[in-house]
Amino acid sequence: MVKSIDSISLRAALLEGNEIAIIDPREEGPYGHEHILLAVNVPLSRFELEIRDLVPRRATRLVLCDGDDGFSERALHLLNAAGYTDIAILYGGTKAWRKAGFQLFSGRFTPSQMFGVF
Repeated sequence: MVKSIDSISLRAALLEGNEIAIIDPREEGPYGHEHILLAVNVPLSRFELEIRDLVPRRATRLVLCDGDDGFSERALHLLNAAGYTDIAILYGGTKAWRKAGFQLFSGRFTPSQMFGVF
């Protein structure tokens, strides 16, 4: 059974300040169109090459988020095969995040732009 997390619970987890990695496995175009501010884009086409460098500790809490289009489920299988143990999928993806009243962002380097670092 796939573990899922809803938008309200993910937002609460982010506010707690504990270690959590939000991974968006869509390709750069859909990710750049709209994503959660702290989500890191790791496209499925490069997932196995990049994920170990970005999240080296296999027990890190991971949340996969996509456009509710199946990319997270595919990434979940890759993470399980790589030995990651604490993985959830954002139920409803970015659509549910927006529906819950939370903001989505566009662009590739949004956090840097938000804080004035170019």
